[in-house]
Amino acid sequence: MHDLFSILKNPPRARLYLSHTTFKIMVSVGSSLFELSGLWFQVFAIFPLAMLSKIANLFASLFALSLRGIDGLDSFRSMVLDAIERIVNPTTTTTRASGRRNAKRRGFTLASKTENVGDENGDASKGTRMFTDPSVLPTRFKHTCNGDVQLQLQKYERHVKFKEEVHYETLLCRACPNYASVKENYGHAFHGVTKNGHVLQLERPSGWQKLIDAMKARGFESDPTTPVKEHIAFVTTYAFDKVDSRPWPDGKITRIVDVSQFSAGELNFEVLGFLRHMAKFGSAFLCERHGKVYLCKPSSTFRFVYALVAPLASTKTLDNVFILDSVEEMRAKISEEIDLKHVPKEFGGDCECEGGCWFGHPSERALNKFANKLNGIEDDDQKDDDAKIENGGAEENRKLENGNKST
Repeated sequence: MHDLFSILKNPPRARLYLSHTTFKIMVSVGSSLFELSGLWFQVFAIFPLAMLSKIANLFASLFALSLRGIDGLDSFRSMVLDAIERIVNPTTTTTRASGRRNAKRRGFTLASKTENVGDENGDASKGTRMFTDPSVLPTRFKHTCNGDVQLQLQKYERHVKFKEEVHYETLLCRACPNYASVKENYGHAFHGVTKNGHVLQLERPSGWQKLIDAMKARGFESDPTTPVKEHIAFVTTYAFDKVDSRPWPDGKITRIVDVSQFSAGELNFEVLGFLRHMAKFGSAFLCERHGKVYLCKPSSTFRFVYALVAPLASTKTLDNVFILDSVEEMRAKISEEIDLKHVPKEFGGDCECEGGCWFGHPSERALNKFANKLNGIEDDDQKDDDAKIENGGAEENRKLENGNKST
């Protein structure tokens, strides 16, 4: 304190002291502000960007289903799975990724249990054989995975495994008890064919939790994907057997997809897990069987997600995907491949099916009639035909009676 008074009595020294003290205070405050701003930058910039990146990865799974119906893209599937695992257990994921990199350097690839040949638990003794000879690959599998033969073999193994899982050989000659429930909870319908003869399917991807809950209510609590996978296998097998039976590369399914109801609100970990399994199934079971995809009436959420994930998709995929906002755009683009008489008015076409295009098109009614016959259900059309026959017979009897009375 005495030193301070002595300094203040001397004006030059006082000015120098005050300047030095002020500088130290400013440095201290500036340092604190810098630390504080760094904290705020972490909270309001880096952290949200990191979370946005993870959320974008999670959205990619639903975007994949929009691109290819319910099957999705294998690359997006892997990305979503890794994103979820990084959130839940980053240490394990890092270790696993490192193990895969080291395995590649040693000349072989590690596969997760669900990707390996065998049952869902990875028990190879219960599943299909391991394919190692590229000559066993069907031609369409050779056009996948950017030419990586090992990945092509893995996809073909999953394809054979899934065919065994759904009992492919008997799909079209046995009952399909979950058909009506899946139809009710996931919007999809056949609607004629394209100019090239491809099957045309309408889809409306939304309400995933409702679909999952419906399958659980039917006794599939442990794995709600089971009846949905069987349903997809049944519907697509019917399409390639009854509608467009040409072999690859001709036989394909073209999709008009209504993405107006695409919403981030329904995505949770259960839904994402369900979509991941369905993407894995569809990618292998329907390998290279997809035609063009018309994404119509995109919501703002879908637009945002598409902008984030589209750069991650291959050029081959994006060349077959078209985003159409207005009815005029839909009409102009879709008419290049599909006769507008097979396109519902809501997508720019001229069709107004009796009972609605999602239920009343002859190709959809034929599918429902086929499924009902397998399930032992009398079809409504058959009831109408029977009623007409019965009424016709009654009318003939009345005519005969009236004729007898007149004589």
